[in-house]
Amino acid sequence: MVNPAFSDGEDGYSSEEIEVMLVAKLKEAIYQLHACCYDYIAKLGEKEMQIADLLNGITGNSHQPCKKNNSPKYQESQQVLKLGKKFAYLETLWLRHPNDTFDQKIDSAYDPKQHFLSNDMGTLLKGQFFDLMNHIPQDMHNKTTDLVFRKWFLDGMAEQCANGAARVRNHKIDIFKESDINLNDNNAVKELNGWIAKSRRNISTITTHPLCQLYRQA
Repeated sequence: MVNPAFSDGEDGYSSEEIEVMLVAKLKEAIYQLHACCYDYIAKLGEKEMQIADLLNGITGNSHQPCKKNNSPKYQESQQVLKLGKKFAYLETLWLRHPNDTFDQKIDSAYDPKQHFLSNDMGTLLKGQFFDLMNHIPQDMHNKTTDLVFRKWFLDGMAEQCANGAARVRNHKIDIFKESDINLNDNNAVKELNGWIAKSRRNISTITTHPLCQLYRQA
């Protein structure tokens, strides 16, 4: 609901224009918040790895420090893996038809405002590709056709998705408002999640709870 003080006028913005500007400002604030959270989590992960390395040295589990892999191929894979993680954190947990999405071409005439206004699969794929190109550095745009590059990127997304799902499951007591005793049984948690026990090759869900969205069609 737009404030009447901002109603249409000769010198003012129209109500539609005001709503568009407010939505844009809100999206920008959310994006900045997500970016700060991602950086914080990344730094926290580095600290945890440093502590683990230190403990390994104290307990004697590691007789000698691991040699850092400085090969260009390995460094590139880690960079792309991080891009995939960041994309999953800031944009979406998964891509529909990922290979078809990466096969899209940059379309200068594409209007990102149409991304969610159409159920057309072509529009959806273009929208996903547009988001990808905004997160992948320009000097890597020509590598999106490389199947290895795609695998690294999607592996990063999958790892971030699994990490997020694990964090949510660790807070199941707060989410479901159940006692720890009642949730000690894995089957009880799966039932609340909307899990249907099937083979790992054909996981399906029922829409009984928002958490069931963590389990997608494999």
